Amino acid sequence: MFLRCKWVGVALFLISTQSIVRAAPDSLAQWKEQAIIHMNDFAWQALNPIIAKVQTLQLPNQAQKQYINLYQSHNLKRSAPDSARSLANQSLNYFLEQADPDVYHIFYSYLALGNAYSNLGKQHEAVHWYDQAKQFLSQAGPNQYEELALRLQYMAAFAHLKMGDLTQATSSFWEARELASSMADSLFLGNILNQIGNIHIRREDYTAAIQVNREALQILNAIESPTRIFALSAIGSAFSESNQLDSARIYLEHVVSIRRAGKNTLSLGVNLVNLSELYRKLGQYAKSMELSQEVLQLGMESGINNLKINAHINLCLCRMNTKEYTHAIQEAERGIDLLDERPEFALARDLYACASRAHEQTNQMGKALAYYKLQEVYADSLVNSESEKTLQELQSKYQSIEQQARISQLEGEATVEALRNRQVKIILIGLMGILGLIGGTLYLN
Repeated sequence: MFLRCKWVGVALFLISTQSIVRAAPDSLAQWKEQAIIHMNDFAWQALNPIIAKVQTLQLPNQAQKQYINLYQSHNLKRSAPDSARSLANQSLNYFLEQADPDVYHIFYSYLALGNAYSNLGKQHEAVHWYDQAKQFLSQAGPNQYEELALRLQYMAAFAHLKMGDLTQATSSFWEARELASSMADSLFLGNILNQIGNIHIRREDYTAAIQVNREALQILNAIESPTRIFALSAIGSAFSESNQLDSARIYLEHVVSIRRAGKNTLSLGVNLVNLSELYRKLGQYAKSMELSQEVLQLGMESGINNLKINAHINLCLCRMNTKEYTHAIQEAERGIDLLDERPEFALARDLYACASRAHEQTNQMGKALAYYKLQEVYADSLVNSESEKTLQELQSKYQSIEQQARISQLEGEATVEALRNRQVKIILIGLMGILGLIGGTLYLN
């Protein structure tokens, strides 16, 4: 029962996320909300050479202002995505109106606009602007801007992932993979392979996930990239989900040892939760509880509530397995006390499920039933939340299609009007020619 945010290659980059969420083994599809953090960060960081190039260009004052807008758009993309969208749109309009605009300015403007829409949760609009950027690059000079095309495909893939469109996301990643290979960009290639492997995990094709992530690990090890930890985590997760627990332990222990050498409490906490759950699955309850106590301590020191709640859930389940039901109840109730007014649905569901089972084992049927009802409430809320997201995406897609149809209609009407005007001009020119001919004949006579 790994963290819902465990989508390795992503979960460990949750430094800037607000919470950690938990899921049952059958909830792989629920990872997608947490799956964007590392990817977008990596893609934006990889744009630094482009940003540096833009900064070196000689710009008039107004263009400098628009570039500042664009740079602010980048910085605001998470904290204020609507403002980011507005600023990026201003910059794009300005640069498109210039007689000889720089390719980097326009490309970066398109990308910032797409990313702002993505952070607003409007993935279809984001994809639209990424497509516009792709079309612009193809017109600017085919095969001349591979570095830009690579970053574009990488970010577009994540917009498709947010929509749950694994097929299109895979296609975009493979296109990015081809570009990274042709450019011999090992860092991008390794990270792209890691993300393709993560999609295999979501499809429960664990053999393919292990194979692709091992390829990613080999590439990232060769350049000593810190991002190799994501490939290690992916392999460990795939082994765990396919019930190859001893192999999973080797990789996840390695990940934790790397994290211990770092200073990021949340990343270490996430990995320790995963490892503690693995040891519980192995039946090594003492080791599992020892790791959960460490997670609990990290949670108290950092103030990260969900670390503490995850620790209490695992401690509750371990106590259940060792038939220490009174202690199991205590751990569950400590976790419940930490839930806020709007807890993560999956987290609350698992916590109330544990509390219900523990009370049932001590024949406290009234409390067991009460906790079971709460478990079902949050389970239903989780399903409804996923359904609502799907509905919003479908509505957004319909609106995009409707807008495009309207644009096509207007373009068609404009084309028809232009043809009519042309026909009128031809007729007028013809009439003038005939009148001139008649006039000339009369004059000669």
